[in-house]
Formats: sequence, C-alpha cells, structure tokens
Amino acid sequence: MPVSRRRAYIMDSHRGRLGPHPPRELKGVFFCLQRVAREMIPRRSGRIINIASIAGKGFAGTSNAIYAASKGAVISLTKTAAQQLGPHDINVNAVCPGIVRTNLYLDLRQRSRKRRASAPKRSNDALRRGAAPCDARR
Repeated sequence: MPVSRRRAYIMDSHRGRLGPHPPRELKGVFFCLQRVAREMIPRRSGRIINIASIAGKGFAGTSNAIYAASKGAVISLTKTAAQQLGPHDINVNAVCPGIVRTNLYLDLRQRSRKRRASAPKRSNDALRRGAAPCDARR
C-alpha cells in the first residue's frame, strides 16, 4: 500500500482539499485561521488562538464522539499551523476548556449520579476533578 508523502502548505489549501464532508466547526476554524494568517504573514508577526476542548484530547467524560473528533481535528490543525506559520513569526495555539465546578455543574453532576449510581467514576484529567472558578484566574 503506497504512503502519501504529499505536503500541503496551509496557506495553499482550499475547500476541495478538506474532503467532501468536513465538520462545520473545523471548516470555520480553518478558513478563519487562513484568513487572519494572510494578514499576519506580510507583517511577520501575529498570534492565533483557536478554541478546542478537552474532549479533543480524549477526556473520559466526553459524551459525543463526533464533537470530540472535531475538536481533536482543531488541535491537530493548530499544531500543523504552528509548525508552518512559525517561520513567519506567527504563534498558533489552542485553548482546551474543561469542566468548571459551578453550582449548575454540581447540581447536574448530583442528578447524574443519582441516575447512574452503579456506574464507575472515570476521569483522566490531571486534577482528577473539574476545575474551580479560582483555577481559571491563575
């Protein structure tokens, strides 16, 4: 089976290269990133921050596989864009928001526990708990 070794510079990519049915979220991030990069490249300076989710990093509490896959694609796109736009002094990063322990979250969690009392608790985040609002300020 032949392996594709074709490289595609992010600024040369177009709708046809995204495939027949790319997720809407990925298309929006891709074309927005490409558009702002066109302005930043001549300036040789810029910062691009994409918004993904911990779902895209394999968070065990993710309830929607399609959402997780699209956010994983945003993370991958961000890494590739950082590699390709770095030589133009453009910094590309993604933030991956997670759970914040608000009163609403705690209420939903308590109701969910009552419904699934027998289900084992799974967590793969570093804190082994949701973030608290004060964690976001650090």
